[in-house]
Amino acid sequence: MPLAGLRFQTEEPLFIRRVNVLTREWENGEVRERLLGAGTIYRVAVEGRNVAAQLDLALDAQPPSRELVLVIDNGTARRCPWMLLRRCAV
Repeated sequence: MPLAGLRFQTEEPLFIRRVNVLTREWENGEVRERLLGAGTIYRVAVEGRNVAAQLDLALDAQPPSRELVLVIDNGTARRCPWMLLRRCAV
């Protein structure tokens, strides 16, 4: 089934994270990871200012299986308490 993207939801007011979405495939007797998509998600919510956010990650991919590997790079920041991750269908 086509996968248009992923939508992240968190109450964290200030963050930026690099996200990679991978799939695992069996190839030549080995399991290999293949990149389906990548991007940056963020939110800047400062009191008295308009909120700037990008919480959707566009993929436009056809995963070969139901399993996805989601890698969120926290860098030196603390982990975000992710509340919800939704699949965006085509």
